Amino acid sequence: MSLSKMSTRSLCTAAIALTLAASANAEITDFGGHTERFKGGGDKIPPQCSINVPKASQEPFTIKWYCIDDNAGSQDIRTELWMFRKDSPASELVGNFLGFPAAAYIDEKTLHTATVAEGLPVRFRLLAKDRAGITTVSPVITVGATDTSLDTCTLEVNTEGTESTGDTTGVPAASVRATNVPVEVTESGENQITIKSAEPAGATPCELDSFCSDDSEVSFELTLTLDEAAESQTGTITINPAGQSVELSGEAKVEGIKLSSISLTGETTVETVPATVSLNCSQ
Repeated sequence: MSLSKMSTRSLCTAAIALTLAASANAEITDFGGHTERFKGGGDKIPPQCSINVPKASQEPFTIKWYCIDDNAGSQDIRTELWMFRKDSPASELVGNFLGFPAAAYIDEKTLHTATVAEGLPVRFRLLAKDRAGITTVSPVITVGATDTSLDTCTLEVNTEGTESTGDTTGVPAASVRATNVPVEVTESGENQITIKSAEPAGATPCELDSFCSDDSEVSFELTLTLDEAAESQTGTITINPAGQSVELSGEAKVEGIKLSSISLTGETTVETVPATVSLNCSQ
C-alpha cells in the first residue's frame, strides 16, 4: 500500500474516532475494512465501521455509527441496524440509512415494552454496504440493564497449616495468588454472568502443586447469579489446571447501573487440607 493510501486510511480512521467519541458508559466496536465473503463488482474490500452503543441503560438511548470505504464516499454507504428484542431469536430491522451522520434513538416504543428497562437486555447488529454491494456485518452487541463489565480480578487460594501428631507430619500453610488478572465477562443466562480469565496468569506465590504444575500459571471461570433480593450473591468458580470447582458467595456492588466490584469467598479442600478461595474483581 502506498504512503498516500496509508495516510488517507489513517486520517479516515482518526475521523471515525473523533466522530464517535465514547461517553463514560459506552463502548465503540470497530469492524470491517478487510476482505470478507461478500464480494462483487470487482471491489473486494467492505466498508470499515465503528458503532457506539451504551453498555447499559434504563432510559432511552442513542446508537451512533460511522463508516468509510476505499472506493465509495461516506454518503454512498448504506447501513441497516437490526435488533434482537428480549427473548426473541429473530431479528427485526430498526431502519435503513444512507450516508452519515447516522444514529437511532431506542426507547420503549422501539422495544415494544412499557419501559426501556423491561425490554433489556436487547441486542443489535449493524450491516454496512458500499456501492459495489460489498457488505460487512458487526458482531452482536448487547445493551443490558446493568453494566456488568469488569476489568481485573485477584484470585487467592489459602490452605491452613496442620500440626504434627504421633502418626502424621505437620503441613505448613500454603497459598496461590494471581493478582490483577484481565478478565472477560459475558451474560450466560437470566441474571447470570460468566467471568473468566482472559488467559492463564502467573501466580505468586504458587505453593500448591495441583494448581502450579503448569509454569505457575492458573486460569479460572466463575458463573455468578446476580439476585438483587438476596442477602449475598452466589456462584461457582472452576480453577485450572487443578480443575477444582468451589461454591462462592459474597457481595456484588452495583453503583447506579454499573457493577463496580465483586468480593466472593468459599471453603474447599485442597490436597486433603482445608482451604479458603477468594475472588475480588473491579472495573
